[in-house]
Amino acid sequence: MPALRDILDRFRPAPGPGRPGPVGVPSATTLTGADELRPVFAALDDVVARCEAIREDGRRQAAEIRQAADLRLANVRSQAATSADQTRAASAASVKAAGMARHAAELAAARSEAARIRADGIEQITPYIAAAVSRVRSLPGSHIVPTRLGDVS
Repeated sequence: MPALRDILDRFRPAPGPGRPGPVGVPSATTLTGADELRPVFAALDDVVARCEAIREDGRRQAAEIRQAADLRLANVRSQAATSADQTRAASAASVKAAGMARHAAELAAARSEAARIRADGIEQITPYIAAAVSRVRSLPGSHIVPTRLGDVS
């Protein structure tokens, strides 16, 4: 970096009042802005390197965090799938059990209804059967017909 004197010496002093002289213009034509800033940026090279190291460390940590999140996501998905399968199986078993219970109840009700109808039918038809048997027996030349095994009347 140029010394303070060199920076101030860039401009030649303008002459005092009196005879005309050269105007104050930059005298150092060999030093450019880039030449003056090169030492400043060279001093920042260490800072830039540290910043790049920090960025690289951040990228590495982000990759590790992403990898851990991916593993956790895979675990959560697996647990969710297992839980869904268990819930689905439990629901199916519950619905099946309810259906079987309803089926058993309806079957019992149907059997009871069939027995009642059969009993009502027997009650209602018995007088007609008795009348028909009586008429058949009263026919000339009819034989004794057993109505049930071992029942001869």
